[in-house]
Amino acid sequence: MAEITLQKRPEPNQVTAVGVLGTGVIGGSWACHFLRYGLEVVAYDLAPGAEERLRARVLEVWPQLQKMGLKEGASPDKLRFVDSLQELGRSVPIIQESTPENLPEKQQLFAELDRAIEPHVIISSSTSGYPMTDIQALCANPSRTVVCHPFTPPHIVPFCEVVGGEKTAAEVVDWAAEFFQCHGKEVAKLDK
Repeated sequence: MAEITLQKRPEPNQVTAVGVLGTGVIGGSWACHFLRYGLEVVAYDLAPGAEERLRARVLEVWPQLQKMGLKEGASPDKLRFVDSLQELGRSVPIIQESTPENLPEKQQLFAELDRAIEPHVIISSSTSGYPMTDIQALCANPSRTVVCHPFTPPHIVPFCEVVGGEKTAAEVVDWAAEFFQCHGKEVAKLDK
């Protein structure tokens, strides 16, 4: 697949690629969901064997996704792994983070990601345990950070909650909610 570099964030219904940061149980399920909806999935996970595990999982659940109904362009071949946070953010307008629930590690990861990628890229967390206000604490550009908490597993349950933190821009919450709605989720947009 040809790599493109985005100069600005597209409209939510015009997104063609999404980043997935962390490809364990939740991140892998998000990857399957996005592939089902015809998006290219750009994944980053440094855990040994992560790519092999995710590719096997996608192939394992693909028949289930076919029964649920594939969207135009859906293909397990639209999954690619990258080697750096910079590369992860290069060709996507939104990154869905699904790393372990450890607040200091999430804070450091969000700060590092915030420094590594272009300012228009939204950073979304699957967290179920921490408010975005806490996660975004070390970010230089916290206005583009948001929580999209899925009901699990994300590739089956069509519901998620979207909420910002104290420093999240309202337009980022709105954009993220619309993105998830355009890609098969019923969204509860929360105030806090």
